[in-house]
Amino acid sequence: MKKSNLLMEVKDASFEILYEIFFFICC
Repeated sequence: MKKSNLLMEVKDASFEILYEIFFFICC
């Protein structure tokens, strides 16, 4: 359970970073 929770956190963080990079490239 802890492992899956950590994975979710990492996934969320990487998604946020990807979104920021995408926004930076677009604007």
